[in-house]
Amino acid sequence: MKKLLIVTVALIALAGCKDRVLWNSNGAYDGVGNQEVWNSNGQINNGEGRVIWRDTSGKDVIQ
Repeated sequence: MKKLLIVTVALIALAGCKDRVLWNSNGAYDGVGNQEVWNSNGQINNGEGRVIWRDTSGKDVIQ
């Protein structure tokens, strides 16, 4: 009886989803927008000139 209830609830829940929205991930890409900012053309910054920490006078402590 318990299994029948679980199956019935699952079928009702899945039947209520319009156009199988549970499996459609296209909506996740709509809100992202233009990702051209993230395109580095395959080049990675090697960290030269990157300052990690500066003291109170503005001098680089760790580079």
